[in-house]
Amino acid sequence: MRPNPAFVACLFACLLASAVSSVRAECAVMMNGDGSYETGYQWEGIDVRPPYFGAFAECFSGTGSVCAVVLDLTCNGDNIPFLDVYVWEDDGGAPGPVVAVSTGHDPAPVDFWPSVSRHAFPLEHAVSVGGTWWAGFWGDWPGATSSWFVGADSSGGDSGCPVTNVAPGLEWPAGWQPVPLVFGETTALGIGVEFEEEPTPVVSRSWGEIKRVFR
Repeated sequence: MRPNPAFVACLFACLLASAVSSVRAECAVMMNGDGSYETGYQWEGIDVRPPYFGAFAECFSGTGSVCAVVLDLTCNGDNIPFLDVYVWEDDGGAPGPVVAVSTGHDPAPVDFWPSVSRHAFPLEHAVSVGGTWWAGFWGDWPGATSSWFVGADSSGGDSGCPVTNVAPGLEWPAGWQPVPLVFGETTALGIGVEFEEEPTPVVSRSWGEIKRVFR
């Protein structure tokens, strides 16, 4: 089953950018996109399978703590099933071992297209990360459908690194693949994190050391 082509086509036809309604965030929000979206994506039916085939993710860099996964979502109906959020280590440019998972989140209410609403899904405990790592979600409706979609930006330049976990037996290679391979041109998805950056240690220097540095 292909990824809901009717709705994707409808969204592209709108050619509208969306203002995002904000929510409170205890940590700073880190997103790859610019908050405007031309369309939305989701998998459905047998394309959604455990453990997280049909998931979407974006990569991030930095040392600190992830407090929550943030999603910019839109919908075209009232079927709003639950989702699970993940943080992964990097494995050669794709999501690797799971660092944290938080399950059973209800995203409702979700704004109707062309509006997009921002939702923060907290982790049970903040998780420490460093270097490159990934965050994303899996829609918890194996074999079924959903009326909500993650926002997708196709005009933001090389701002993101969107990937999706393709189930075996489809027309694309299985496993983590670039989103544009399946859904067409995409620069970033509405996936982010609430992130608390680890402070850079302050190095104490004597006046003599400072003079040598700037000599």
